[in-house]
Amino acid sequence: MTLLAPITARRPAIAVSSPYDGQWLADVPETCVADVQDVLDRARTGVAAARALPRHARASILDGAAGRIAA
Repeated sequence: MTLLAPITARRPAIAVSSPYDGQWLADVPETCVADVQDVLDRARTGVAAARALPRHARASILDGAAGRIAA
């Protein structure tokens, strides 16, 4: 999993696990209230980029992700 914020000593990692089976999914950096606006701005940028893609391109990306998950 790729994260934009690095995990450092200042930002310890939080292990995220599946609510279904408890399996580890990823380590994500701990964040604080001061980071919320930046996180929301990045999410909005990502949504805009995804909306700009044609449907077949989004479908191809999702198919690739599904294949990696299944592997």
